[in-house]
Amino acid sequence: MTERRTAGRTHWHLEDIPFGDIRVDAIHQDSHFFHMLASASLVETAADLYTENLLRFFGGDQEVSAWLEREWQHEEMQHGAALRRYVAEVWPEFPWQQAFDAFLGEYAPLCDAAFLGPTPALELVARCVVETGTSTLYATLAQASPEPVLAALAERIRRDEVRHYKHFYRYFRAYREREPVARTAVLRSLWNRVREIDSEDEFIAFKHVFLAATPDAAFTRAD
Repeated sequence: MTERRTAGRTHWHLEDIPFGDIRVDAIHQDSHFFHMLASASLVETAADLYTENLLRFFGGDQEVSAWLEREWQHEEMQHGAALRRYVAEVWPEFPWQQAFDAFLGEYAPLCDAAFLGPTPALELVARCVVETGTSTLYATLAQASPEPVLAALAERIRRDEVRHYKHFYRYFRAYREREPVARTAVLRSLWNRVREIDSEDEFIAFKHVFLAATPDAAFTRAD
């Protein structure tokens, strides 16, 4: 796979992924990978929604806003496009657009600045939690994948998410110098973000993937 140099650094592009080499037979029957990948593709494709919130929230910070708009949003959207393409290649019968539209209808109202952290520093802490979770997810996919193209794609995304975490953490440290934050407030933000996970993006995405894939079944939390 080739890589191109972008903005002074090496980064991959969608055309670098050899989708034509996917070994469909190695993964098509695995429902766990299907639900994880389809759900992740919905969330990553909606990156523009939560980027808009963050851009408004950090509107007075040119460095953070520029990175969010020029790099983070672009890379998150590319993750969504790559995962959607992979899902389409392996599970062409899945009505992706239908699932995405239903997901967006439920998720979009949650993409509101009112749901962000009480201060920039604490919102950056929350973003660190998210990036830690996503990098762990893609590391797991890369290691457990029975299909080589997915393993390589997941590893590329994992590296992006680790780099995103480092950016958010660096910005958090800078804000902490300007607005001292008590350790208890940081721990509270960390706990709140972890506690809210099952009511947000991945949970909602999984639900709509499940409903689109099995329209005759009723979705329950046990699923």
